[in-house]
Amino acid sequence: MRIPLALILLIFSGGANAALITYDFSWTGANGYSLQGSFSYDDAVLEGYRPSPGWLGQSDLTSFTMTGYHNGEILGSFTGLLAGDPAESQFNFNYESESFGTYQLWNVFGSETDTVGFGSGSASQRLYFNGSVGESVILTENTTLVATKVNVVPIPAAVWLFASALAGLGWMRRAQSA
Repeated sequence: MRIPLALILLIFSGGANAALITYDFSWTGANGYSLQGSFSYDDAVLEGYRPSPGWLGQSDLTSFTMTGYHNGEILGSFTGLLAGDPAESQFNFNYESESFGTYQLWNVFGSETDTVGFGSGSASQRLYFNGSVGESVILTENTTLVATKVNVVPIPAAVWLFASALAGLGWMRRAQSA
């Protein structure tokens, strides 16, 4: 049975898949405390009904990771999806303005050793580690949680087409020599 070359090209050409959107974030607190991390979401979650247009919640994320530091030394990390009681975990990110909402609670009651958490409200921001509040309480508006979109360069469609054409030629050569 011979498979038409057009079908092979269609299979290997790749489709229009939803893109994974990734942001890196950072925070610098008082007394040498800081936080760095990243989160990702599939842009398909933006299609259709949104209970709060422009905003992402923790259930929209596909990945989340953060690492806390004190004077450049790692205090701990957290990797996973934020879940649980809204009193313990809240994630609010405006994808239109690329900024975080005022209230964030990330793994704040994590009691495991070597984990970190972060909390922010209208008057303070805190870094949590080893299940307790660190000394990093900020009472100033100058400290912000900054998000930067990671630009992933997609493989151009021409590369997929060229690769599938090479595969098709190889398949045809093998079929002719058999």
